[in-house]
Amino acid sequence: MTAVDSQTADHYRIVELVRLQIRIADKSHREVAEAIGVSTKTFARRITGERRFTALDLFYIAAYLGIDVSTFIPPDLAVPTAAAA
Repeated sequence: MTAVDSQTADHYRIVELVRLQIRIADKSHREVAEAIGVSTKTFARRITGERRFTALDLFYIAAYLGIDVSTFIPPDLAVPTAAAA
């Protein structure tokens, strides 16, 4: 797998984690879009994977859903902290 293929796969894994947390919170895509200050069209492009979420998007979504932003990072992509190393 090339670096680009790997990044694309990682991108879709993050999108799936965002979708999962939105379902768990029982929120609509429209509600989340409004809460983070983007249009529903822009949010739709991100939640389908057409466009990438920014770090700030993920932070705002996590804050709105009341979860830690690290929830959106697949465990194998997480960088160990000094305490965990």
